Amino acid sequence: MDYDVIIVGGRPAGATLAARLGEWGHRVLIVDRATFPSLPQVPSSPVLYPSGMQILDALGIPEADYGVPEAQMRRLIIEFSGEFSVEMPVPRMRDGRAYVYGLDRNVFDARLWRELERYPSVERREGFAVTDVLREGERVVGVEG
Repeated sequence: MDYDVIIVGGRPAGATLAARLGEWGHRVLIVDRATFPSLPQVPSSPVLYPSGMQILDALGIPEADYGVPEAQMRRLIIEFSGEFSVEMPVPRMRDGRAYVYGLDRNVFDARLWRELERYPSVERREGFAVTDVLREGERVVGVEG
């Protein structure tokens, strides 16, 4: 099959990009070496900021699907080995949100992956580890795995 876009990585950045492109009718293949649900293999922040919530709003994913009031944080404290500590209140955004969410990445990433079922032009392949990028001249034409 021919695709307009191939996305390697189905975590939040890849999944939301695939959803946006699928929304616009692009033929998308998205692959991830993991199967969902699973934790990311690289360390990442399990915090969802208001700007990320706005992206999910635009994709039609209700806040109740990924956050509960008990998981809202209205301030963050960053501390480095007892050397220093910084407290940051979460500012109120234009949409009225003045909080971030702590996320369970197992649940959140799997939810985004399943969300892609809504887009007929998006094909998902989990458990697919890319081993090579196929090129024709300067153009990427596929992936092997």
